[in-house]
Amino acid sequence: MLHRCCLVLLASVALTVVAAPAENATAPKALQPVATEQLTIYFNHRPPYYHRNARGEWIGVRYNQLKAILELAGLQYRWQELSVNRILHQLTLSDGNHCSGGWFKTPEREAFAQFSLPFGPNEPATAIVRQEFFNGNSAMLSQLLISPDTRVLTKQGQYYGDYLEEAMKLYNVQRIEVTDEQQAIVHQIALKRGDLMFLNRAEAHYLLEQNPLLNERLNAVDLQDKAPIPDLHFMCNKAMPKALMDKLNDGIQRFREGQPNLAMPVN
Repeated sequence: MLHRCCLVLLASVALTVVAAPAENATAPKALQPVATEQLTIYFNHRPPYYHRNARGEWIGVRYNQLKAILELAGLQYRWQELSVNRILHQLTLSDGNHCSGGWFKTPEREAFAQFSLPFGPNEPATAIVRQEFFNGNSAMLSQLLISPDTRVLTKQGQYYGDYLEEAMKLYNVQRIEVTDEQQAIVHQIALKRGDLMFLNRAEAHYLLEQNPLLNERLNAVDLQDKAPIPDLHFMCNKAMPKALMDKLNDGIQRFREGQPNLAMPVN
């Protein structure tokens, strides 16, 4: 009888020892992080589109546009400031949900990123030049680029739209790529390190109005060319799920419906 009880007890212990690993093997599954739908929205400090107010809060024309779209889309998101080159790098990553708003769609960018619907057109282009280079407030693009000795400062990683890109090639100007922010490039024009640069119209006039000294030495020359104005998109990494992109596009459509001057394009 005692022998039989010992056998039963040993069998129970053996079952307990064998069962324990199976129970522990399932435990890590409950500890796995839950997938999140949060987007990281990258932006670059660029007045008047992204800048801080007196209280240190981010504001700006583009900031407000993107915020309205994201709220209408019902998406969870956070902002992160990065340089243009760092933003482009982040959008090549294969993990996480990364986006940045206000980009032109190009075949080169489509190779590593996906694009939302357009949320609006860009602004007309304006050139910033020294007054001795061109003393006027408006001009045809050909007047500014006619000489092959013209030095055009462009920001690395930035695409200026088909019209300006083709014109710089056509007139064979000296294109000098720099990594500085737009405000610093304006100063380089004043210091004669280049002859002109291109900016969006509101940005060009804003930067000169904020600096009276530069305003005395430089001109914002609005281009008279009837050039097509490219659309602006969110550019996101390809790993971002289709469901999130669909929600983002829904927010864009809602945003454009509330903007009477922004008719959705017909595909």
